[in-house]
Amino acid sequence: MAQTDKIKKIDLKVEKNEKITINPRYSLYSAKYFTIDVTNLRRYTKNAPNLGKEYKAATVALDHDMGVFVEARIREYNDGRLTVEFWGDRAVLTPQIVRFIADCVTAFGPTLTGDTEVTQEDYDLVKQFRFNRMWNQACVTMSNNDDNVPVMVLALFNPPQDTDNKKIIIDK
Repeated sequence: MAQTDKIKKIDLKVEKNEKITINPRYSLYSAKYFTIDVTNLRRYTKNAPNLGKEYKAATVALDHDMGVFVEARIREYNDGRLTVEFWGDRAVLTPQIVRFIADCVTAFGPTLTGDTEVTQEDYDLVKQFRFNRMWNQACVTMSNNDDNVPVMVLALFNPPQDTDNKKIIIDK
């Protein structure tokens, strides 16, 4: 999967009435989707041991974020990149995941294969364990866990961090 460069600036536009408009990509990282602070992933890896790998890793238990995800696996690479994978306990397209995919299309455009919406065919692909949506910044896909049970996985690549010397402002 392609990794993106760090988002170095915040796209804020101040209107005449001083209302702040936030780039749609930042709403993807809000509390409406995640119980962990996706804009401060380094807080989870801060005390994680570096086991001689090119990254430090941490795992955080979740209580069914988006109706599916029970675990977040966070990696902070030596070059400063961050990734987080949300692992579900089953393979299902919940309404929250469908909304997240629609928000990704709004923020990032069509997927790498040109998809722009979730269709009935996608629900069939989930049943066949072949569903996949991928952008350079994120992906939602089917995977097999260690017990070879199909699960839903959501991965975010280099989400903006409030520790990047700028406070990330996110609509709640």
